[in-house]
Amino acid sequence: VEVPVLILADHFIRRFNAYGTLILTTAITGLRFVLFGLTGDPLLVMIIQMLNGLTIPLLMVAGVAYADHLSPASLRTTGQGLFNAAMLGIGTAVGGFAGGLLLVTIGGQDLYMVTGLFVLIVLALVSILHGRLPAPVKLSS
Repeated sequence: VEVPVLILADHFIRRFNAYGTLILTTAITGLRFVLFGLTGDPLLVMIIQMLNGLTIPLLMVAGVAYADHLSPASLRTTGQGLFNAAMLGIGTAVGGFAGGLLLVTIGGQDLYMVTGLFVLIVLALVSILHGRLPAPVKLSS
């Protein structure tokens, strides 16, 4: 699923812009986690997991595009690197640590429900704040 999504990623970003694509893919990811929290049926889990093939490639491409958009020309690579460090480094470490604690404390199904609700709540707050803050100003090189 990922290869066709990567091929069409530019179309999504042109249609929804990079920020909109980030919001959409994060919302679908939060919904996917909530759905995992609601079902224990392995077949449904496998079907729901297919959404990951749509969201992760789009999220990564849109994140790099958004970092590129916000970064001055001389710092585009640095901006993209910081996005990837946040997603694949810090995000993975914090998520793994917090997820491990939750897994031991509340179990797998509740872990997904709590995580999904957390993602959706944070996404709503970010969306509200983004709408109220002034537009980002692109720094000159």
